[in-house]
Amino acid sequence: MNRIFASLLYKLLPGRCVICKAPSHRQIDLCQACEHELPTTPSPCAQCGMSCLAISNHDQICGTCVAHPPEYDRTFCAFTYVSPVNLLVKEFKNGHNLVFGKVMSQVLAKKYRATLVNRPAPHLLLPVPLHKNRLKLRGFNQATEIAQVISDTCRIKVNTRACSRHKENVDQKKLPANQRKSNVEQVFTLNRRFNGYRVAIVDDVITTGSTVSALAELLRQHGASSIEVIALARTPKR
Repeated sequence: MNRIFASLLYKLLPGRCVICKAPSHRQIDLCQACEHELPTTPSPCAQCGMSCLAISNHDQICGTCVAHPPEYDRTFCAFTYVSPVNLLVKEFKNGHNLVFGKVMSQVLAKKYRATLVNRPAPHLLLPVPLHKNRLKLRGFNQATEIAQVISDTCRIKVNTRACSRHKENVDQKKLPANQRKSNVEQVFTLNRRFNGYRVAIVDDVITTGSTVSALAELLRQHGASSIEVIALARTPKR
């Protein structure tokens, strides 16, 4: 019913592309030309999501992950965090432009659904939580907004109550890479077991991977059988 209503709504009120402002002529506020031009990561490592020229198929992992495996098993990011994606994400988070977030999340969800054709979907989506003070200041959790779109598209449940952020640490983007790991140590709390569960951590941007690694380590300790990371974008460098 929701899809039928959305289709009728777009016929009555045609969407406009959030990038070029032209009519999108689709059930998304993004024209096909602009979607095609959005930057993606070439030859991404299946485990960390970073570009690796030695990789020839989507199941391969890079030498860094072979030598130093991260806490999570897979990473899927729809875009590379360069212009115009970085501007769209900043406007989504800091400008409170939820339309931008929804549009990017719709593209992410569509691409992610295509990866589930030959493998089992996660049992649940776990958005990276914000501390209550930051949530109050921003008014929404961007990871939850992204996860909800993925849930609607891929029919995977979202759990926003299993994990909390009990420590208000310094914003990761304000720190150099060598300080980010220690900044997120012991900031998350899980209130349930995940024995045998396939869990997908959802976030907006992956940079060093410190935040999702800290949460993935905690999920391992609570019994998760596999952990993957889903995000809008991956920075081109760690």
